[in-house]
Amino acid sequence: MNPDKGNHLGVRIKAMGLSALGAIVIMAIAGTFFTYYGKSLTYQLNFDRLQSIVRGFAHTAEYGLVTDSHEVLEATIDSAFLEKDVMGAAVLNTQNEWVDAHGVLASDEAFKAAIAKNIEALPSTLGAQLVWGGMQQDKVVLSYPIMSSAEFKERSLFLDNPETDTELIGHAVIVFDTLRLKASLNKVQWVIAGVFNFLLVLMVLGAFLLSNMLVKRINLLLNAMKALREGDLSVRVSIQSNDEIENLAENFNEMAEDLQLTTVSKGYVDQVISSMQDALIVLDPQLIIQTVNESTCQLLGYAEYEIIGMPVESIFSADLKSQLFLDQIRKQEADGKHTDVLLRTSRGNMVEVTISNALMKTGRTIYGTVCVAQDITQRKQFERALQEAIESAQTATQLKSEFLANMSHEIRTPMNAVIGMTGLLLDSKLDGEQRDFVETIRYSGESLLGIINDILDFSKIEAGKLDLEMKPFDLRHCVESAIDITASAAVGKGIDLLFYIESQVPNTIIGDETRFRQILVNLLNNAIKFTSQGEVVLTVDTQPGDGNIRHVRVSVRDTGIGIPEDKLGSLFQSFSQVDSSTTRQYGGTGLGLSICRNLVELMGGQLSVSSKVGQGSDFNFEIPVEVASDERIRPYQNGTQEDLSDKQVLLVDDNQTNLKILEKQLGSWGLKTTRTSSGQEAIDAIQSGALYDLIVMDMQMPGMDGLETSHKIKDIDSAKAVPILLISSLGVHLEKAEDVFVAQISKPVKPSQLIDQLLVIFSKDLYQEAERTPKKSSKFNAIKSGKILVTEDNGVNQKVISLMLKKLGFDVAIANNGQEAIDALNRDEYALVLMDCQMPVLDGYQATARIRKLPVEWSKIPIVAMTAHAMQGDREKCLAAGMDDYITKPVKSDILQRVLNKWISEDGHSKD
Repeated sequence: MNPDKGNHLGVRIKAMGLSALGAIVIMAIAGTFFTYYGKSLTYQLNFDRLQSIVRGFAHTAEYGLVTDSHEVLEATIDSAFLEKDVMGAAVLNTQNEWVDAHGVLASDEAFKAAIAKNIEALPSTLGAQLVWGGMQQDKVVLSYPIMSSAEFKERSLFLDNPETDTELIGHAVIVFDTLRLKASLNKVQWVIAGVFNFLLVLMVLGAFLLSNMLVKRINLLLNAMKALREGDLSVRVSIQSNDEIENLAENFNEMAEDLQLTTVSKGYVDQVISSMQDALIVLDPQLIIQTVNESTCQLLGYAEYEIIGMPVESIFSADLKSQLFLDQIRKQEADGKHTDVLLRTSRGNMVEVTISNALMKTGRTIYGTVCVAQDITQRKQFERALQEAIESAQTATQLKSEFLANMSHEIRTPMNAVIGMTGLLLDSKLDGEQRDFVETIRYSGESLLGIINDILDFSKIEAGKLDLEMKPFDLRHCVESAIDITASAAVGKGIDLLFYIESQVPNTIIGDETRFRQILVNLLNNAIKFTSQGEVVLTVDTQPGDGNIRHVRVSVRDTGIGIPEDKLGSLFQSFSQVDSSTTRQYGGTGLGLSICRNLVELMGGQLSVSSKVGQGSDFNFEIPVEVASDERIRPYQNGTQEDLSDKQVLLVDDNQTNLKILEKQLGSWGLKTTRTSSGQEAIDAIQSGALYDLIVMDMQMPGMDGLETSHKIKDIDSAKAVPILLISSLGVHLEKAEDVFVAQISKPVKPSQLIDQLLVIFSKDLYQEAERTPKKSSKFNAIKSGKILVTEDNGVNQKVISLMLKKLGFDVAIANNGQEAIDALNRDEYALVLMDCQMPVLDGYQATARIRKLPVEWSKIPIVAMTAHAMQGDREKCLAAGMDDYITKPVKSDILQRVLNKWISEDGHSKD
């Protein structure tokens, strides 16, 4: 209790005093304002009345002054005294001479002189003007100018000159007594004062009642708080008012209810702490253990009475993390984060826990620290086991990659001999049976190589090590090359392979040409594999995107066996096909579509499929690409061609898709087309009288083929001179049909080939695309001084590559390892070195590094890696070692030729 509490005024007295003081101040300010305002208003009203009196007196005196009638002026002046406030009245002429005066103005000459002087100094304006005195003095003198009225003159017949203009003829003066006015002002002041005193009493009474009501409600809250402090948690306050006190009461009730719900006995709190699974340690400010729960005793092996009173340092380990956390407790810091530390048990063992601390404080006063620790021994064991499993998996992945690399190397090495030797055999003289045997061996070898490549690609994708190369490439050339690769397989099965690229598709885009072609080839091969009759159609179109981005959409549609709807979900899974019979009948690893899907996703697209059993499938994807800035437009993309415009062309083909493609392509160049689906339909169209400038004839048609149809057309007089362009399957060439056909084109028809033939036919002038350059000879001439050093430890591969090089016209020297290659370079001159990477004594990487340190004339020699290492990163490893180029085994003759053309000049020396 505060001993001075009785000396202080209560809330009631304070509220009443403040309310009364406020009312007095407000009423005093208001009374002063209204008294001043009422007095001023009364002055103004009385002054306006006096002005009105003098103005009326002036108008009344006008007649007497104009007529110079003394009797009228006397009567007028006497009438002014009817007002009780008037003490004197007079009329002055324009010379300020007193015409007549009564009252105080009749006897006081000095007063009259002062008034006349003041009137003379007044401005000659119409209106009542103060001449002398004021409202605060005992008298006030007002004057008003007397003006002759034109209207009055016109009705005054006795005037000599009634047309004279209006003019000032004198002044009316009245002296007023202000004593009565002051009395009325005092009466007003007393009335206002009485009203405000009455209002003041009402306000003080209201303040008293309001404060009493306010204090009464506050006392209710005080009594409820006192009861709550004494332990009555059920106390509530009922106050009904729409003000802050009601809100305060509601908040108090909510607080009491929350306190009632959350306040429990100490025994209950102890029970909760005791049942905690985590260890609880309460420290005082001196870091002495004050309280622990049962979990703490079980964790550290102490009885409760043993651990209470111990310094907290005694249960912490001496390791760095534990000591840092202990320093945090000593500095009375708490960051709310969990820290993994070691605690020492009663037996001296260490147990791993994750621990956090919180400070117990009120304001800035700290009463202690609470630490909560959780045993993480099992979690740490699990983490260590998981880390070991991860390391084991990484090791297994590394071993798998190394195994695949080694297997690739070991398989490619003999495959190089198989494919290389069969290629050389096929270039030699063989009878039909021998050629069939060799081709079977070569096909099997290439199929095995394809399976190896699929497995390697899948391994790269699975390991996330397949990177896309982003550089400009010709999209149309890429599509046509994919068609060339797969065309022979389509011909072998007797199905039509068709393609069409929309005109708005950009020519040059930025991306990975090799991987884009791989997707197309895989999808085309897949479609051809599962199509026994009909067609496979590749279409490419595009949609605009943002800025320089285009969305290229590719579709590969076939008329094959189709895919059941319930099998579509597993179609893109690795090593998966629709069913086991598919694998037995069509072969394959089940990796092709999975690789396609992953490559498309790496390019930012999504591969999808729609299919119906027995009706075929449609695989399609859309990828965003950037159009290269140096895009070149091919001549056949320039729209209407002058030499071809409005030419009439008859199309003859039983394949409706091919007809649509030809019609669309020819139409873009300005030709007019007519479609027929058989030889007989074409003959009927010609016999009906239609005239054509050209006939495009398909060779393979049911019933009447293209050759027979063409012969019958030539028997029609109107078509004898019409040129016929034959479209035949790949590899089919009718050497004895020149008299029937002007030219032959193989399927699938490329736009560049088709327009070349059309321009030759119609313009009689050979046409070449602007960007084409004459092709060099595919073989080198024999150069006596031009030698190639083959560094290879495998005897079979030595023989294969030597035969390939000799067939191209080169002299060949063999080195069995890297050291022999260095010795050979020191003895003789070579144009290029083909370097295997994996060799005894000195491998290809080491040999290249030493060659680059030879004298200048040999350190710059082109070195091309020729290796069976074909995994991701092998090319980069070779280039980093100092090699200039890279080809994989089995080595193909065309690839070898391209590399030699790149690095060796025509005179048989290395290019600078």
